[in-house]
Amino acid sequence: MNTSNLPTVSPDVIKAFGKNRFALVQKAVAKILEYQDWQSILGPKAEDILTSGMSFTAETMEAIMAMSSPEIIDQQVSWGKDYLTGVGITADMVLKNMEILAEVTTETFPEDKYAGLANWMKIMIAKQRKALDE
Repeated sequence: MNTSNLPTVSPDVIKAFGKNRFALVQKAVAKILEYQDWQSILGPKAEDILTSGMSFTAETMEAIMAMSSPEIIDQQVSWGKDYLTGVGITADMVLKNMEILAEVTTETFPEDKYAGLANWMKIMIAKQRKALDE
């Protein structure tokens, strides 16, 4: 991959993202719980499972931005496609959850000030969308 086209995220922005990661995940999970009956899919610990999954996603995005490594997104999308569908979470649901995480992230970190961060979120979503077509 041509790394010259990848979004640049300053260490300060990555640090701010990491510092706010838990709050972002909490906001995202609250919105995720509104659009789907997750307990029917994941059982009584649905909120905990979603929080764990979204925390992992946010931590992974932090690492991806720090390393400028979109290949990690490919690996995670592939894993999700293989594993999550087996537990009843469709690729459409994953995409919606990613879009919600991106939405709460851009609410906290406006795109005009944190363009690199927003661009990595767009890359993540585009790769998940592509997985829907495969």
